[in-house]
Amino acid sequence: MLTYNMDVEERSVWLRATPNNAVLAQPFYATEAGLFYGRSHFATARTDKESYILFYTWPGLA
Repeated sequence: MLTYNMDVEERSVWLRATPNNAVLAQPFYATEAGLFYGRSHFATARTDKESYILFYTWPGLA
């Protein structure tokens, strides 16, 4: 299950891609990437998914 609240600023960028067969044959690949300027109510949670989500956070980035 995925639940999220995309409370982000308008200047945020979200890129999504559909992997082709060559990409799917790799052990790791990314399907989404972005630079998000989160606000106080940004949140995400996942369960029961056979993949990983990786967030790098940088407090105070303006």
